[in-house]
Amino acid sequence: MLPHHIKKKHQLIQILSILKEEEWKPLRKMAQSPFFTRNQEIEKLLSFLKKFSPSFSAKRLTKELIFKKLYPHQDFNDSKIRKLFSETASLVKRFLVIDKIENDSSISELELLEIYQERQLNNEFTLLSEKVGKKYSKSNFESPEYLLKKIRFNELRKLQFDTKKIEQYQRLLLESKNDQINYFEIKEAIVNAEIANNNRMKNVEGISVERSNPLLKTIYENLKSIRGHFDQKVFDDTLKIYENNLSILSKERKYEIYQYLQNIIVTAVNEDEGNLYTSFNFYKRALKAKYIFNDGTLSGIQYLTIVILGTRLQEYEWVEWFMTSHEKKLSPNNIDQYLLSANTNYYFGRKMFKKALEYNDLRKINGDIEILLAKMNQAKIYFELYLLKETEYEFLSNKIMLEKKWIKRDKNYERSIIKRFLNFHFILNKMLIYCANVNKKPDSFEKLKHQIFKNPILTNDKWIKEKLEQIKDIKL
Repeated sequence: MLPHHIKKKHQLIQILSILKEEEWKPLRKMAQSPFFTRNQEIEKLLSFLKKFSPSFSAKRLTKELIFKKLYPHQDFNDSKIRKLFSETASLVKRFLVIDKIENDSSISELELLEIYQERQLNNEFTLLSEKVGKKYSKSNFESPEYLLKKIRFNELRKLQFDTKKIEQYQRLLLESKNDQINYFEIKEAIVNAEIANNNRMKNVEGISVERSNPLLKTIYENLKSIRGHFDQKVFDDTLKIYENNLSILSKERKYEIYQYLQNIIVTAVNEDEGNLYTSFNFYKRALKAKYIFNDGTLSGIQYLTIVILGTRLQEYEWVEWFMTSHEKKLSPNNIDQYLLSANTNYYFGRKMFKKALEYNDLRKINGDIEILLAKMNQAKIYFELYLLKETEYEFLSNKIMLEKKWIKRDKNYERSIIKRFLNFHFILNKMLIYCANVNKKPDSFEKLKHQIFKNPILTNDKWIKEKLEQIKDIKL
């Protein structure tokens, strides 16, 4: 009878292949605990399979070999080994869930709040709720995961809320509504990026000759594994393989893989702003090794992205060098527009607002969305100048009013885009009125926040949140 080779697609093997080296020890300890399982063979199976991880590709890895190691004095029994594999897979899945909860305090806290609520431990719920609430009261970068946890927290808190405090309860409901809108807007942007990735990947996978190349196969499989779930180590390892083999890749394949790496890192930044430095360093490496260039030119959107990243990370000297040395390498498509936008973002980030205003020239910008973004940038610049007492209240107030009238007259924009633009100017106007008010009452700032949260803020507009905190105690 032919040996029963263990297939890579087997559920247990697939799960074990994703384990990190440091996860094997606690998993085996869990398998030894009678609290989780009374089957002592599970730990023995894990100890044996560990020798073949993470690839599990050895030809000698068969069911017969495993059975002989675990049951040396018994005849091979296929149903017995399949049952053991199934029990082991269940335990490993349970381990992954527990490990996830234990290593993410925000998940464990939300689970505990739900338990307190279900069991009516109101005092415990209140104490933990106050602690957890501090995490969601800051103006952090709102990634989809952050918003999803915040929404769940507010849903739990809502059921414990004293409904007699109508105003506070209403504010909580509005905040939840706003978070849900922001969550789906951010997810939509991320999914659109992932769709672009998938389309590109389909083209890559269609190249059967190059797919047979072990080097390319490793790169493509690694990149597929981190789509939608960024893994820093896998990304770094793949980038190293790619860079070490640039000389043997065709020009087309070299740039194609770079584009896919770029899309993954952009998605990672959208998911978590903590990946900004990873993204910035990726672009620096791409520039140094020159695989960022397509036929010797740099696309305008990449040029702009690099300037924005570097400015946000306050790498001003490097950004100046980059802009000066790469301006002439830009692709001719809309070159003036990208140069203007890059300079606007750079000088705005450096708080050189009058300089930023010079480059934010609406007359030289093409494209409906581009004009819309330029108009919003202009409004932000004028607001910053107002805070510096370098422009007048009446001027900015009239400017906001004119922009609101303009967008309502223009027929080129979708309804959702018009709504975002109007919401942005509504918020800006409310902050302007608050700044100009010389007779602020003790609750004026809370009322301002309440008015702002009634309207969905533009997706992830960090600037609005920063200005809101800045003007809290302002006196103009």
